[in-house]
Amino acid sequence: MTDRDDSGDRRAGGLFNGRYAVLLTAAGGGVSTVSRGFALTRWTADRTRDADGFFVYLRDTDSGYTWSAGYQPVGRAADRYQTRFSPGIAKLTRRDGDLETRTEVCVARDADGELRRITLTNHAARARRIELTTYAEIVLNSAAADAAHPAYSKLFVQTGWMPERQSLVAWRRLRSPEDQPLWLVHRLVGGEGETEYETDRMRFVGRGRTMASPAAMEAGARLSGTVGNVLDPVFSLRRMVVLEPGASIQLLAVLGTGYDRREVEALADRYESPDAAGWDFDLAERASPAKRDELAVPDAWLRCGGSHPDPPEAKDVAPERFSPVPQGCHPDGTSPRTDGGRVPSADPDLLGWAGESLRFWNGHGGFSADGREYVIRLATGAHRPPLPWTNVVANEEAGFIVSESGAAHTWCANSRENRLTPWSNDPVADPHGEALYLRDEEAGVFWSPTPGPVPGEGPYEARHGFGYSRWRHAGQGLAQETVMFVPRSDPLKLVRLSLENRSGRARRASAFAFFPWVLGGLPQESGCEVVTRHDAATGAVLAVQRARGEFAGRVAFAAVVPCGGSGAVAWTADRAEFLGAYGSAERPAALARAERLAGRAGA
Repeated sequence: MTDRDDSGDRRAGGLFNGRYAVLLTAAGGGVSTVSRGFALTRWTADRTRDADGFFVYLRDTDSGYTWSAGYQPVGRAADRYQTRFSPGIAKLTRRDGDLETRTEVCVARDADGELRRITLTNHAARARRIELTTYAEIVLNSAAADAAHPAYSKLFVQTGWMPERQSLVAWRRLRSPEDQPLWLVHRLVGGEGETEYETDRMRFVGRGRTMASPAAMEAGARLSGTVGNVLDPVFSLRRMVVLEPGASIQLLAVLGTGYDRREVEALADRYESPDAAGWDFDLAERASPAKRDELAVPDAWLRCGGSHPDPPEAKDVAPERFSPVPQGCHPDGTSPRTDGGRVPSADPDLLGWAGESLRFWNGHGGFSADGREYVIRLATGAHRPPLPWTNVVANEEAGFIVSESGAAHTWCANSRENRLTPWSNDPVADPHGEALYLRDEEAGVFWSPTPGPVPGEGPYEARHGFGYSRWRHAGQGLAQETVMFVPRSDPLKLVRLSLENRSGRARRASAFAFFPWVLGGLPQESGCEVVTRHDAATGAVLAVQRARGEFAGRVAFAAVVPCGGSGAVAWTADRAEFLGAYGSAERPAALARAERLAGRAGA
């Protein structure tokens, strides 16, 4: 069994056959690689979030209840959760009400592939109809090259459907004759009816959504069957199972690789039923303990990510240790997108929409009358235009890029090599490397003054101008305006938040700003080298990263200048404290609890 220890670290298990490797974490995250130097699936070594991997979703078609075979990516607490890692096999078992889900993972002994055998057992007195959906983001490239230019790397992956094998296939188009060909295949066997499939991440996840609640898992949503030159390739297959009372059923998910189409076709043909993998799992159960040390994953994944492939024996995980960070902005865990109107909606006229007409309006945005601003109007924070609308604001020393959702990334001196905060070239999710929040201290609800990452009820307006971006929102009886800009000469990014109380009564609110440090190129490379401290004289949090070459002598800082009468400024430099275990900018633990930030700093 593996579980988080008191330091917040998590352990992981490694499966390896000499060529093909799988790193699997206790929460169900991880990565698949081959010894030829290629990552097959996308993964970031992030011990706090542990949010990437080859995932399995489950949905009860009668109730609409959705969960995942591991804790991630849905993040629902199980009534019982158990993990076991042995040298040749990993097992995740969870109990959700009357349904038990057991996932066994092994690497094929004599093939470049992995097998995930999912066993569902119905302990209820009624039949259950369950949809099982797989999901993995395709890389087929070196992990370093993919992380450096993800959007560019994705352009060279093409996907296809093999109907005679009910399997998905993907291959990397070669850029030169010297490139090594690489193919990937995915098959899901077991269950009933036709196999649904999807390879377009935009269609699966949905614009502005996350893996915790993708569009493809909405009630009644079907996988579209899209293949070809998709801009953001994934593998997703779906099968239906019907479980009679007391019955069990097995499905088998296969992911494997080869040098050409013939090799991956042979791999798919090898596993035509869940029973076909019995021999592989029998061998895996008898694997030598020495195999545990052969995992071909760079140590720097493990060091910065906080994973250790040497777990103790299995035992139950107490449910509270794997309880989810509260979803959205309400103490009872209600999501802000489905809270039934708990947060009063705002009249668009409060933002002045009725009195201003926009030029070249296209249904989402248009130019202001004087042409100096581009205005994007969002009927609700959850509503997004088809792709991010961004503004680049910079002087000679520093700058930032920000989308209409408020998702921003800041740099100084060099926008690639000296990133201050994370940058994700991801037009689908548009994740928030930086985030702002407001919390009503009486009602206990929180939301963002920008359209994300936690949209409040009611409309938002984003205005991109020359050298600044600003947002307006009216909700919770507060008129809110946020402006981001850089001074003409100083190497700073400034964020000005203005609030006006329109509720007719006194209010108590807190404002939070979240800026994860990078101080380098990529968080997984530089984040574990960042050292922070708090400067009592100025109230600023200072950060250095001595291993960043020509930028090693620079000191980054974050500070707040409160208005008159504001309370004391609380702070922490511990990202894990702010987000919480398996947390995210969409559901940070610090906003869901009443305790002040703990003031942690250091290495």
